[in-house]
Amino acid sequence: MTVVASALGRGLPFDSPAAIKQKVPDDGITTETSDAQRETEDAIQAQLAQYLPVSGQTAVSDPAKCELDRAKHTRFLTATLPGLPGAFIALDASRPWLLYWTLHALELMNVSLDPASASRAAATLLKMQSPHGGFGGGPGQMAHLATTYAATMALAIVGVESEWDKIERKAMYGWLLSLKQPDGSFVMHIGGEVDVRGSYCALAVASCLNILTPDLAQGTARFVASCQTYEGGLASASYSFETSSSTPQFGEAHGGYTFCALASYFMVSPEIAPALTADDGFVYKHTETKPLQIDALLRWAAWQQADHVEGAGFRGRSNKLVDGCYSWWCGGLFSLLNALDSPAQAQDAPGETQSWVDEADDLLFDRVGLQQYVILLAQAEGGGLRDKPGKPADAYHTCYNLSGLSAAQHPMAYSLDALHSLKNDFLAPEPADIIRGANETEQEALARAKHNYAVGLAWIQSTFEDYCFGPESNEVLPSHPVFNVTLPRIKKMYDWAYGQPITQSQ
Repeated sequence: MTVVASALGRGLPFDSPAAIKQKVPDDGITTETSDAQRETEDAIQAQLAQYLPVSGQTAVSDPAKCELDRAKHTRFLTATLPGLPGAFIALDASRPWLLYWTLHALELMNVSLDPASASRAAATLLKMQSPHGGFGGGPGQMAHLATTYAATMALAIVGVESEWDKIERKAMYGWLLSLKQPDGSFVMHIGGEVDVRGSYCALAVASCLNILTPDLAQGTARFVASCQTYEGGLASASYSFETSSSTPQFGEAHGGYTFCALASYFMVSPEIAPALTADDGFVYKHTETKPLQIDALLRWAAWQQADHVEGAGFRGRSNKLVDGCYSWWCGGLFSLLNALDSPAQAQDAPGETQSWVDEADDLLFDRVGLQQYVILLAQAEGGGLRDKPGKPADAYHTCYNLSGLSAAQHPMAYSLDALHSLKNDFLAPEPADIIRGANETEQEALARAKHNYAVGLAWIQSTFEDYCFGPESNEVLPSHPVFNVTLPRIKKMYDWAYGQPITQSQ
């Protein structure tokens, strides 16, 4: 399928006279919302004016001066590692997140911890592990799916295998099963609420730890599809008229929820199964009552990128303000959307992939515009990255601005060649290392592990040309489209969890 991006109103360059002059129209009635919109537009235009020529043209005068200030951002991030002052007590239940945001942002800039600091970080994270499975927000706190995801990904970034051996995988699996609901969803914690973020966190952790059994996957693709709204994006929970005590009936499409839903759908979707599993017969079996509408989701995702009057950043919801964190939550959607379309094309020639492309042979969002938003608007003067001009920098926005920068610079493609190669090279681990589902035979569990291993790692650089706005030093590392961790880090954790040889280069 080919969709022309220009038909969606995207791709307006900075050197277009209409790029900056046309503000978002309103009905002339002043409201708090319209005031916030105008203030945001004015703040963005004032910031961009620093980079525009005096002549009044709208092209950036000297892209070489538009630098990612790595030194400042590194100092900003590393200052949080020894500990935060008492004013941050409200984040006491978010300690794994603070470590993940900080470590991943540093990793994207190719800054890694020294061995002593890495061991210390791993030991700190393991203190938050519950004896009943999962990770809490701090030592002794209740296990929660969100902090379990953050802790697992932070441990992957740290990369200390001896500390990974201390992850209680069997307890983790039992705890994840206890959160599973009959409709395929997950509650965020024991006695908690249903949220599609829970589906993503549970599946991502299970995939990385080799515990994603059919019991955990059952019904999740169906639940995720039921979260799709009339706009095309996805909400936090089921958008349907089915009565349920655990799921609200309606919701609003949101960038964060949409990313979590689409990544979850990718991990267990039966739609990718025929091309991926023909050689071993394994497939996650589902009864789809409402398949995910990819075209509607594509349309919604493309429309979340704002015009250049707002710096070509992404908003998280319709008619809301742009925010740097959606550089990843929305900008990171397009590799996943492309991947969900590609495997169905079983007739692809070796080495080829199918993609949604526009007339300029590019992805369906303005990659240059998004990089300009991050570089020109999201960098805070004192270091770190932010929501938008006028907002303070923080670790969360630093992480997801840089993640979005990575997505814009390095489109990723799902490769069937890589997938089959991974399957062919897969070495059967010891049976005791594979946690089996309730009705799985040993052979079925092995086929499932091989399938999950290949599905998780079959990402390669897209045929789209890498493009880095500004000097070469602005380039950050590619990030995994599903897990948002750099590819070598995910590869190493997968090799450990799936019993494969770990190379020293990782």
